[in-house]
Parts: sequence; structure tokens; C-alpha cells
Amino acid sequence: RIVCEYDVFTTRKLFVQLPLIVYYNSSISLDGHSLTEKGELRKVRKQVDISNPTTGTLVRITVPEGLEAALRPPILPLRWYGGDHGVQRYEPFYDIRLLSVKVDAPKGKGSGKFTVTIRDL
Repeated sequence: RIVCEYDVFTTRKLFVQLPLIVYYNSSISLDGHSLTEKGELRKVRKQVDISNPTTGTLVRITVPEGLEAALRPPILPLRWYGGDHGVQRYEPFYDIRLLSVKVDAPKGKGSGKFTVTIRDL
């Protein structure tokens, strides 16, 4: 379990974001449906499954109940500072996705929990 707690004052929205390292050959499914488009924000009602043949694992992340959640588009690792570089033959070994949970109009104290389960494929 990953437990998040907050104590806020006059906040309209609160986002809790869990970074997920996703290897290049992983498969992602959201609520049992395979994710094919990599560049879009996708809503998550219950869970994210990431399976990876290299590590031989399936990672399941269950989002906090009753909160709106989404998987954000991938962020690639930083390769250099400054300036644009042309198309390259480089494919990163991984990217980083944020599993983002939104709490609208949080009042005072609150909490939620992610459940992470890892098993062999």
C-alpha cells in the first residue's frame, strides 16, 4: 500500500501523482483494456496493469476508491540540455508515466491509498 494524506486550507483542487517507470517493451492496460495510444491522457476507474516480459512481472496499481484518476502521457528521460536536436536513432529504454488522482475541493484533512501488487507473468 501507498498511503497519501493531506491537510489543506482554501485549496480548490489537489493532485496526487504516482510516477511509474514503464520499460520500452511493457504492455499497459487500464481497467482491463489494452492501451494502444501512448500520447493521450487516459482515465482510470479502478486499476493500471503493466506487464513486462524482460522482468517477467505484472504490476497492478489500484487507484484510491471514489476519486477521479488518469494516466498521463509519457515523459522521456532527459538526454541533453539546451537546443533542439534532429531525429535520432535513439529509443529510450524506459519512460515515466504519472498516475494522477484528483481531489476536487478538498476540505481540511483527508487520505487515500494506492494498492500495488507485483506477481510473476
